[in-house]
Amino acid sequence: MEESLKEILVNKWFEGCLSSDELAAFKELPEYPDYLKISESASRFAAPHFDSNSVYQRIQAQKGAHKVNKNNKWWKIAAAILLLAAGSYFFTQINHLETYSTEIAEQKTVTLPDNSEIVLNAQSSIRFSEQDWDEQRLVYLDGEAFFKVAIGENFDVQTSQGKVTVLGTQFNVKDRTNYYAVQTYEGSVSVNHTLFTGALTAGKGVQIVNGETIPFGSHSTASVPSWTEKSSIFESTPYYMVIEEFERQFSARITFKNIEKNKLFTGSFTHTDLNQALKMITLPMQLIYTIDGANITLTKL
Repeated sequence: MEESLKEILVNKWFEGCLSSDELAAFKELPEYPDYLKISESASRFAAPHFDSNSVYQRIQAQKGAHKVNKNNKWWKIAAAILLLAAGSYFFTQINHLETYSTEIAEQKTVTLPDNSEIVLNAQSSIRFSEQDWDEQRLVYLDGEAFFKVAIGENFDVQTSQGKVTVLGTQFNVKDRTNYYAVQTYEGSVSVNHTLFTGALTAGKGVQIVNGETIPFGSHSTASVPSWTEKSSIFESTPYYMVIEEFERQFSARITFKNIEKNKLFTGSFTHTDLNQALKMITLPMQLIYTIDGANITLTKL
């Protein structure tokens, strides 16, 4: 068959406009089984199980000593479908993840397929695959969340900074810019972070601030994180991080004037009363505040 006719048939097949006679001729092409496999792989989006290099090698072998001309239209179309198959697979893998998120001053409880529960703190989000849950209990977290995990196979919480693995327990994970903390309330968890790897039993925790590991809640008797009860508690935390958390809990913007932002703060603030919360974070630091609408300014006494 002339090369130009073959190219026409391949092109029309990819476009889905072959006549019955042309389809019969196309099926007589020696490369037809390979084109069919390309099409089937694209329709299933099964990139991990589709060896494009193998298909390419078989096409080369069937064409004998004739070198494949990558400028041919059929090659461009086949290459495009290969890219589409791989790209579509990864798109669908991301796209089918269930996503939940919270805004400023919002908390949200999410029930997972195994009846595990996640409570999201303000400005946080989680993603997980409901359709793959029976094979892998994996949650991606951005922000802070309290987990009540049902007994079962491994349950993993993956963040940008580290991974927490449990079987069934209750724990809190906080992953913010330059800050990572895990606190266990029931059972035990395994933490895998570049600066800390180990187990945390009930009442123990670890926090990593600006690349430094700082003792955290080593003998806490609390049964749930303080933020689930409308307050935030801090232990040896840089002051600017306290302010960032304050802004997540209130619709306010805080600015500093001549204040040491990295000074460590130990204390708390309520989420239910703006003025009371401001007093709780300013008095221990010997600061005063002024409010102008949604803008708050902190200055030294």
